[in-house]
Amino acid sequence: MKELNSVGQAGQFKVRLLDSEGKVKSDWETFANTGVDQGLTYMQSTAFQRGPVLVSPIASWFIGIYSGSVDTETLKGTTAATVAADTTEITDTNYNETGRIAWAINDIVGNNDTDRTITNSTVPAVFTFITSATIEGAFIVSEQTSGGVSAAATLFAISNFTSARAAQAGDVLQIVYDTTLSSAAP
Repeated sequence: MKELNSVGQAGQFKVRLLDSEGKVKSDWETFANTGVDQGLTYMQSTAFQRGPVLVSPIASWFIGIYSGSVDTETLKGTTAATVAADTTEITDTNYNETGRIAWAINDIVGNNDTDRTITNSTVPAVFTFITSATIEGAFIVSEQTSGGVSAAATLFAISNFTSARAAQAGDVLQIVYDTTLSSAAP
């Protein structure tokens, strides 16, 4: 009998902070995402139409940011309905853009048989701050409303940064999110 490949999913956030003149305050740094129960259930339910709730594919995803210091175990159980409160979401009253920022997916990247990455690397999400804020992490969710708590929305991924980013009025935070499906021999 032929050995089967294993399949895995991994995601990561990449962040960079620029000052109001475009000078780098904090260059690109990468943070692995924490797999959240709601995102894992969404992937399984969408692909195989099995699980607690059968769902249709979600067409639009958004990136949000937060200021709370949250432990990884708490993040795993966070949902779209609780993410704003669980993480102390930084809302659009702190930045120029309206709502959470669209995750503008380029396309599937990867031309080999073992991995495929979906990314927004050519169009990073941009947050232009109008007040100072300390950013502790980021998340991907299907609801655009900043601070939104819809039970119908889905939280896909979330990540604490290794160290907080201190933004001042005029600073620009850029975020890229990559998610990769890969196969490898066990």
